[in-house]
Amino acid sequence: MAGCLFPATLFYYRKTSMARRDIYFAAVLMTLAVLFFALTFYFPRQTLAMSPRLFPRVICGGLFFLSVVLLFQALRQRKIAAHGQEEKWGIPWQRFGALILIAFAYTRILEEAGYLLATPPLIAGVMILFNEKRWVRIAAVSIATTALLYILFRMVFRVPLPRFPFF
Repeated sequence: MAGCLFPATLFYYRKTSMARRDIYFAAVLMTLAVLFFALTFYFPRQTLAMSPRLFPRVICGGLFFLSVVLLFQALRQRKIAAHGQEEKWGIPWQRFGALILIAFAYTRILEEAGYLLATPPLIAGVMILFNEKRWVRIAAVSIATTALLYILFRMVFRVPLPRFPFF
């Protein structure tokens, strides 16, 4: 620990300890995802409508996938810290504040404008905040993501989404 007083060593110590925590956290989340997925086998079966097993299984699958992503990121951070290379991490507070404001504005206009009109500006704003410069990509991702989420929730899961009052 005494060597942690030097900046390079301190950087290495912080990065590896954070990476170690992320590895443990990812392992816990993967275990929980597998456990809850296994519990869905005890749910009742339905043949006419969508099974009550489907949504929890999708959530567990998503949790497991994102836990694997976290695990790989932590292993990568540990490798970068071991070589003494510095990588930017964290986000500036101004960007975080702007993200909160965009999300708040989205919640305020969602009921009035409806999901299909309110969501593309939200996604575009977030992409601009994270320094995406290509306007065609911003427009394409915003529209495609909105459409895919609409199809998933409205047509597959049959979850009603806020609609624009004029259509």
